Amino acid sequence: MFYAVVDNLSKKICRLPEEAIAMFKKYKLDSVRVESLGLYNDYDHLCDDLQAEFERVSGLSIEQEEEGTVIYFVVRHKEDSTLDEVLSLGKLKTLEYRLFRKMREKLRDFASFSTNASIDTLIERYIK
Repeated sequence: MFYAVVDNLSKKICRLPEEAIAMFKKYKLDSVRVESLGLYNDYDHLCDDLQAEFERVSGLSIEQEEEGTVIYFVVRHKEDSTLDEVLSLGKLKTLEYRLFRKMREKLRDFASFSTNASIDTLIERYIK
C-alpha cells in the first residue's frame, strides 16, 4: 500500500504533521523536530506569536536551523479530531539562508550573462 504525504488527487493540502511524522517513524525515515506554537482563538495573539517566531528563526544561523522553519496552519476540531485539517503552510527562512540564496541567484545571473557578453559589456555593467 502506498501512503503519500501529499495526495495530489485530494482537496487537502497535505497530511496533518502528526500523521506525517508517524509515517516517517513507521518506515524509519529521518524527520525534523515538530512543535506547536499553540492554539488560537484570538487573531492578535496569533499575529504576536507569528512575529516572535519570525524574529527567532530570522536570527538563527544555517548551522542551527538549516534553511528555516515550516509553519502549518491547522484547524483543530475538539468534538471530532478526524475533521482536523491543514489550511495552509508558511515558510520562515533564516536571514543567513536568504542572504546566501540571493548571492547564489546573483552569481548564477552573472555567470549566465558573462558567458554571452563581451568584456566591454561586463565592465560597463559591473564596474562602472
